[in-house]
Amino acid sequence: MFECRRINSQKDYLDLMKFSFGIPENWMSVASEHAGEIFNDDLRDPFGAYDGSTLAAEYLLLSLKMRLRDSVIPMGGIGNVCTSPLYSSSLPIS
Repeated sequence: MFECRRINSQKDYLDLMKFSFGIPENWMSVASEHAGEIFNDDLRDPFGAYDGSTLAAEYLLLSLKMRLRDSVIPMGGIGNVCTSPLYSSSLPIS
């Protein structure tokens, strides 16, 4: 059974991104810097689907605001969606 929870390990987050998106080794320092910003930012929350202690999939939940006519309203966004190829056909949709 999979459990969805906030990702606390920056290493796990980066490892799955590197594997899923094919990030070259020479770009990992930039990716690591970006991940450091994400893990220290109240506007972006990394979440993952865990199979026990193994991170099977991840996404980045964005807390944003947008202007609608004369108002500013909360808005959410999703980014960095990736699934480990080992789990790509086994995650339940709910």
